[in-house]
Amino acid sequence: MKFSSNVISLALFYVVIATGLWGFGAYSYRNQVFPVPLAKKIGKEAKTALYEIFYELDLAVSPGNKKRPNAIDGITVSRTDEMMPGLTLVSQKAEESSDVHIIHALGKVVHSWKIEWQKLWPNVDHLDSSIKPKSQRGTYIHGIELMPDGGLVFNYEPMGMIRVDACGSVKWRLNYQTHHSVHIGINGNIYASGKEFHNKKLDRLADHEPSFFELTFVEISPEGKIIDKISFQELLENNGLGGLRQLGITASAWNLGSGDTLHLNDVEPFPLDMEPGYFAPGDILVSFRNINGIIVFNQKSRKVKYINIGQVIQQHDPDFVDGNSFTVFDNNNRIYWKRKSQSRIVKVNALKGTIETVLQGTEKIPFFTDVMGMHQMLKNGNILVVETRNGRVFEVGKSGELVWNYNNVVKEGVVGNIYNAKRLSTQYNSKFFEDATKRCSENST
Repeated sequence: MKFSSNVISLALFYVVIATGLWGFGAYSYRNQVFPVPLAKKIGKEAKTALYEIFYELDLAVSPGNKKRPNAIDGITVSRTDEMMPGLTLVSQKAEESSDVHIIHALGKVVHSWKIEWQKLWPNVDHLDSSIKPKSQRGTYIHGIELMPDGGLVFNYEPMGMIRVDACGSVKWRLNYQTHHSVHIGINGNIYASGKEFHNKKLDRLADHEPSFFELTFVEISPEGKIIDKISFQELLENNGLGGLRQLGITASAWNLGSGDTLHLNDVEPFPLDMEPGYFAPGDILVSFRNINGIIVFNQKSRKVKYINIGQVIQQHDPDFVDGNSFTVFDNNNRIYWKRKSQSRIVKVNALKGTIETVLQGTEKIPFFTDVMGMHQMLKNGNILVVETRNGRVFEVGKSGELVWNYNNVVKEGVVGNIYNAKRLSTQYNSKFFEDATKRCSENST
């Protein structure tokens, strides 16, 4: 086959044009000059518009809800003789609000709060417009603790932290994006995951490009003031672990992070009343979902003393159980849409370097949630599990049998997410909440 000189010239012309365009594109991206900033601006505006449309749509199954046709509302199993005694705190998604209930073992609601952001947090001017909630469906409780006065402190995502009394009145709001986890230390201070949204380049985080989240540890006083804050991107870099913050990046030419590459989902202090071992008071247990990683660092020295990468998959809620060990909710959500996956609870011994499964979903007692999820190792040897996306909390006894089961059915055939659940100590009984409500009612008059 013969080609004329005109055809060859035209082909070469197109090759030169394509090469020039590729070179210009590469130069523009590397140096962040026109048209890259314009394209990013257009992309950000489109993302914001889609966000607004998504949350304003009147969906048949709203965000945070899931179809479970056979789910029965409330308590379906209650073997009280085998349960860990105490009421259970549950935060869950309702159709148009987030609800917090204190539930008796047989299902009676002893006390409750209805959480509506328009009433509790009407002004959210501290948030970037792209992440402001557009409706009640765009908010939820993610990390919650009961306070000594019978009130609550919780992360009201995406706004920040809020404290209310037993009557639901606001005591304070923290205009800082706390998220995922809340823990109360014996000293009364509050420990939480935090993040800061950056839409401009930062010299101290040169390997991140806007927009991205800087992830933080925050310690907060009972009065709602930040008394310590640590950047995890900086902590990793300062400990010679900068490569961990790059694990979520797939591009090799310009290795820049953006968005939420690590995805922090828990920070927990070592309990002051626990006997120390490999871990000790001052240590903070941290979970990074997107790199399948768990670390422990010392808050005072800012030194990382333990790293675990890759033994669990997109995990949540690691908890210290003794001086050498912690348990963790392993979501185990690898290719779950192709096979019937089961989540599990594992125990990791840092001193011995071992990991063992203490509870896994089975055909008899299945459990799986692709995101979120919590667990609580109870003092009688039972395990309380939050199966978030199936709107379920259940307790498994030492024998491996189901001893308690609660479903959050928001309407027939549909369950709402359960974000948090915790078995309370027996001092928090019905009379405690009656007295707490009476006190705050009297103070408001």
